[in-house]
Amino acid sequence: MKFTAHIPVKTRKYGYSLCLFLLFSLALFLRLWRITQVPDITHMDEAGLGYNAWCLAHYGVDRYLNTYPIYPQNYGFGGQSPLYTYLVVLLVKAAGGSLSLFLVRLPGVLSSMLTVLSGTWLMALAFQNRKLTLSSAFLLSICPYFIMHGRIGLDCNLMLGCTTLALALLFLYLKTGKLRDLLLYSMAFGIVLYTYALSYFVVPLFLTAVTLYMLFTRKLTFRRALLSAACVCVTALPILLFLGVLLLGMPPFHFLGMTIAPIGAARISEVTGNSLGRFLHTVLEGLQMSLTYGAYPQDAVPGFWTLYPLSLPLIILGFGYALWQSWQSLLFHSKPRKISWQERQGMAEKTSASFVFLCYLAACLAAIGLAGSPQVYRINYIFIAYLYFLVLGIRVLCGGIAALCHPSLVLRGWLAGILFLCYLLSGISFIKYYFTEYSIAEITKYPNSLYMVPPNDAIEDARNREDIQDIYIDYIGVSEYLSFYFPISPYEIDRTTHGEPLEEYQLKEGYGRYHFVIDTDTPLVADNVYIVHRDNQEFATRIEASGQMRECVVYGDYVLYVL
Repeated sequence: MKFTAHIPVKTRKYGYSLCLFLLFSLALFLRLWRITQVPDITHMDEAGLGYNAWCLAHYGVDRYLNTYPIYPQNYGFGGQSPLYTYLVVLLVKAAGGSLSLFLVRLPGVLSSMLTVLSGTWLMALAFQNRKLTLSSAFLLSICPYFIMHGRIGLDCNLMLGCTTLALALLFLYLKTGKLRDLLLYSMAFGIVLYTYALSYFVVPLFLTAVTLYMLFTRKLTFRRALLSAACVCVTALPILLFLGVLLLGMPPFHFLGMTIAPIGAARISEVTGNSLGRFLHTVLEGLQMSLTYGAYPQDAVPGFWTLYPLSLPLIILGFGYALWQSWQSLLFHSKPRKISWQERQGMAEKTSASFVFLCYLAACLAAIGLAGSPQVYRINYIFIAYLYFLVLGIRVLCGGIAALCHPSLVLRGWLAGILFLCYLLSGISFIKYYFTEYSIAEITKYPNSLYMVPPNDAIEDARNREDIQDIYIDYIGVSEYLSFYFPISPYEIDRTTHGEPLEEYQLKEGYGRYHFVIDTDTPLVADNVYIVHRDNQEFATRIEASGQMRECVVYGDYVLYVL
């Protein structure tokens, strides 16, 4: 007699929910564990964003004294996206006014978890398959970029999480057709425009393409299309006003208590100056960086890449299959007289996910080409498309090989198990290396203004010495590190110290006794303190040879000299 195991439906349901809960718990742990120690540096933009948020929380102005700007000013020539900054403002207020690296990185953690949760939901809507949904949750939890991008406080990192949620709400509308869901996904895409400047290209291009597709497949009426566009515009009205001021060269004005000013106008040339050849080169460079690794070590570890080397052929396979699906869909819909309405709807259900993600990928690539600087952190929004093609590639590989070799679910299960084991071993290896050995501070050698290990203990020591006059800190001219860790009122800082070209690094006024450049021109004066980086051997030798040194204290990567 042959016995067949039967697992009750309720047990399978609870097992599925338990697996998702465990994966989400793992994801949260990997994003919060040692959040202030890994990465082991403070990024220059983290410092600037954090100090801006502290100034806004306490004084209602950014560090350049702009009153509640829609685009907080950053280093004189650019700005930082508002959503991340104002989230930190709320956290600073909730923490009683104090500022810390944990608070600045916390919105990144929330965005990363939003990517995991809404990304899993999105893949569940797209594939309608529990095994593929679990696979998606697993990949979102352990792939390098999905872990790394949320562990550093860069304003652009919010775009991935917010875009993933907006896409999930769009797929919900494709499934239900309800007006409520149309309004939700439209508002969500309007919010995406507050996350990063490159969304100004991605969102309108994608929504235009996907709206035309939904009109073609009768998922959307023309009146609803207009309503969706209006909902996006109303949600993002301050951003649209900002773009109007930026593009038309209008003077700053106030709107709903916010300052609408043309911050970052100089960066428009990065877009308008692109030729077709440069555009294509930038797109290819962006694809290469995002699928492997880029120049910035906070984005990817070379040996592990952004999504592990194993993912590249699977993404290509999934992309190719999505193209084939979409082509078949277009052929199917091009013969309306020979098919019924039910057949057309069935075909649309099967191919809509692939077509929507191809539209989204096309919008991403257009934004990459227009931006002109395809660093991985600047194109974080593309990774949710990679996830879809990766999972689709896994499905095609397991199903295709099983069908060719032997039409058996056993073989398909073995293939899926081998892939799971490969990703699990890769994940364990990456997590161990990233959290215990990987050091951006060691990779990026002094001098480097972008990544800093602040000598806070040494600065605190110098600040507490009553007989000291001036304090020189080896910050390579970037005063925001001091402002971030030891914030003072922006009204007490001479605004001329901000806005100097970064390559000059000569901020020597406006901070009273603090100076942020230590070089051959730095004077050696009695009763001064010099906090010198260990790799600045030339200046250290000069101090030691001067005969003026009264005291020398080592603080990690820095040496405090008292003259």
